[in-house]
Amino acid sequence: MPLAILRIFLTMAINGGNLFVLSLHVQVPEAAGGLGYGVLRAGLVFLPASLSFGVVSLLWRRVPAHRQPALPTAGLLLTAAALLATGLLLRDGAAIGAPTMAVFALTGAALALAYGPTLTGALAQVRPEEAADASGVTMMPTQLGMLTGIAAIGTLYLNRGDPWPAMVALALIATAAAAAGAVARPATWVKRR
Repeated sequence: MPLAILRIFLTMAINGGNLFVLSLHVQVPEAAGGLGYGVLRAGLVFLPASLSFGVVSLLWRRVPAHRQPALPTAGLLLTAAALLATGLLLRDGAAIGAPTMAVFALTGAALALAYGPTLTGALAQVRPEEAADASGVTMMPTQLGMLTGIAAIGTLYLNRGDPWPAMVALALIATAAAAAGAVARPATWVKRR
């Protein structure tokens, strides 16, 4: 369970940092280096990521059971790639178009692959009488991860005024989280047939 707690923390740090940086970037006036979008347009920018996160969260269990333990690592690696693509697409102050929205959708789907199976795997290892405590233990890194991501990556963005360094930092975090899981190779929580 310690690896799951670490991955939950890091996945939510990535999510929180990404959402905070993008929220600022799309709403900050153009004169200050942002895109200057209004509230409605800025909110709609996040729709692809939100929808893909929700859909993948509901459907990842349809992946064959023997492949499910690989989903968090794959999700984190896809997240790293999507964040680098986001940084490149937004690097020169370009408006958000279809390619960027597609990358946002990929980011949401990838984060769902990293989070859902990890949380489920951690809770599946717990005896029913300890479920309430385990739920609290897994929710704490979720909240702390969001807070840490906003604070750390938000500070990086606010000091630089450019989403590229923040996206690189987030991609490095995702890669480290994926590597931690690959090295640890925890016991699988899905019974093979």
